[in-house]
Amino acid sequence: MRTISTVGDRWILLILRECFLGFKKFDDFYENLGVSKSVLSRRLNTMIDKGLLYKKQYRNEGRRSRYEYRLTGMGWDLIK
Repeated sequence: MRTISTVGDRWILLILRECFLGFKKFDDFYENLGVSKSVLSRRLNTMIDKGLLYKKQYRNEGRRSRYEYRLTGMGWDLIK
């Protein structure tokens, strides 16, 4: 039931759609969805906390690391 209440959020549904379409990077979500960075960051963290996404580092630029957001098995199960 917790997953349903999490997925019921408009922004989370839109982020999931983008993930299903193959987008993985924060900047892609930001550009495609037109959501504020703070809202996007909170929703991505919520999705990680709920087990729908995980973060994978793809670049390390000195002190600033870059991450991809990938669906977990639970995240992929939502499309079935």
